Amino acid sequence: MYFGTFSDSVFNMLVLITTSNYPDIMLPAYEKNHTNVLFFIIYLIIGLFLIMNLVLAIFYSNFKNRFHQSIESNEELRSKYLYRLFNTHGGDKGYLTKEESFLFFCDIHDLVENKKKSDAFE
Repeated sequence: MYFGTFSDSVFNMLVLITTSNYPDIMLPAYEKNHTNVLFFIIYLIIGLFLIMNLVLAIFYSNFKNRFHQSIESNEELRSKYLYRLFNTHGGDKGYLTKEESFLFFCDIHDLVENKKKSDAFE
């Protein structure tokens, strides 16, 4: 009933390993021959403890790599922006005066406030 075609078999074995309704798939085969339960037990052990952990590790590794890439990209953009802002306020001489520093930090504060407002609307 669950293994009529190859595509049905693959789908039902995926359902078997990912959901809790595996008895629906296993019981008809078990009723025909009690030794079929060995196949399902071995399949579940290999699938749950090896393959699912491997898939999870691959997804986690890819997520971690992309996350670190986005962090590095954001740090680079932030550094460029701050350097440009520093030079705009008179930092080309190597330092900022008290008034230039105040304007510099006001611009940064406005940027942060605008970011908070835009995040509130999302």
